[in-house]
Amino acid sequence: MERITSIFDSKQGYENFPLALFTIDEKGDLIQVNDVFVRVTGYTKKDIRNIGINRMLLDSDPFFEGETYLETKGRGTRRVRIKYIHKDDTSATGVLEDITERKVTECVPPATAYFDLDGNLRLWNSALEELTGYSRREAENYDCISKERVNDLIRRTLRSDGIRNEGFDLKTKYGEPKEVMLSTVLIKDSSGEPSGIVCSMVDITKDRLVDQALENYSRRVISSKNIEIQYMRDMEQKLRDYAHQLKRSNELKDLFTDIIAHDLNNPITVIYGCASLLLDKECGEMKEDINIIKDQAAKLTTMIGNARTYAKVESLDELDFEVLDINAILKRVIADSEYLLGEDITIEYLAEGKCYSLVSPIISAVFVNLLTNAAKYGADGGRIVVDIEDVGENWRVMVKDYGDGIPDSDKEDIFDRFKRRDKKGVKGTGLGLAIVKRIVELHKGKVWVEDNPEGGSIFYVLLRKADSQQHSAHSAISS
Repeated sequence: MERITSIFDSKQGYENFPLALFTIDEKGDLIQVNDVFVRVTGYTKKDIRNIGINRMLLDSDPFFEGETYLETKGRGTRRVRIKYIHKDDTSATGVLEDITERKVTECVPPATAYFDLDGNLRLWNSALEELTGYSRREAENYDCISKERVNDLIRRTLRSDGIRNEGFDLKTKYGEPKEVMLSTVLIKDSSGEPSGIVCSMVDITKDRLVDQALENYSRRVISSKNIEIQYMRDMEQKLRDYAHQLKRSNELKDLFTDIIAHDLNNPITVIYGCASLLLDKECGEMKEDINIIKDQAAKLTTMIGNARTYAKVESLDELDFEVLDINAILKRVIADSEYLLGEDITIEYLAEGKCYSLVSPIISAVFVNLLTNAAKYGADGGRIVVDIEDVGENWRVMVKDYGDGIPDSDKEDIFDRFKRRDKKGVKGTGLGLAIVKRIVELHKGKVWVEDNPEGGSIFYVLLRKADSQQHSAHSAISS
């Protein structure tokens, strides 16, 4: 506690930390919080006295790290992320971040416009209208972006072989400054000739402000006279690494433009075409077309979500590992994914007992993708069998479906980006198993697929066990 006090410049530094900060004792009871924590949770400091952090969270483990739900006072249930930055035998200090709005934003299609090669506006979606404050009619009159600027974007996109990324400052209709990442991709007609460009914008203003706050706080920490020189350097590097991750995870990078060029132009064309048809139809004939629009929008949302996940794991060189029970993680994933799998899918779960492994919490993304993959390609109304097997120094996770199976010639390709089995009516971008492969590689594990003798496929993931010393250390912290 003396070291924590010196890091956060005594009581004033603790209170002025830019994120929600809290300290718990060995029992999980809250012994100190800052004002940001009070605003996020809705509890006063008097309310918080002798409340355990696990009594606020929908997770019984007081030292849980990762994403979970928090029951606030007067604000309902919020989605939060918890990261502990210090632990010892008597206390632990962590950061709590409210990510509810971010989760909602991730489900919204990007702010997108489409211009033909003459600079005429053909599409200005609602997300772009919300971002800029300008309606489509105002945009058609070049109130928010000059025709010269549009023509310049077209010329540079043509010269750069079809794809461009750049950051720039955007001034909205109401004068609010925003920093956005702009991606443009060249669209070609059926004969292969250029026909226009699609422009997508992502607002990165908030993340820039967080980066700046962390860097400023890092400088304040370095200036403290009570911290050892080596400890100052370690703390500074951790803050810089965190700021760098925020920056990298919110830029579109090459992968996002790949998604636009590969899959995004077709759903946008269908959405725009169906919306135009609605104007010419009677009210009674609109239901089918509206369903088409809804399905295509859902497809677009799924593609963007998978692209963001893949971009995040692809940019990582290593993960922070901890001792976690993968049996508990897998059960939680199944419970949270029921709405994705469908009501006609039956899951037969065989694993029992504790299965401690040295993993990162991001391993849950592997289980989500394997389960949704089994639901997509398994037999209609069929079952999925899930088990965790003890194979010496490793745990072997098994997900078995009873679908059509995978030809031997495709068993390696399905783990590559944009490659998947050709099955009519199944929506996807081919990124799910690529995400699985990358995360397992970061865990120094192995993933593969075999034939199910009863028909279908069996996916296996090999993860290393936590050794006895690591397990004992984890048990001591939990207790």
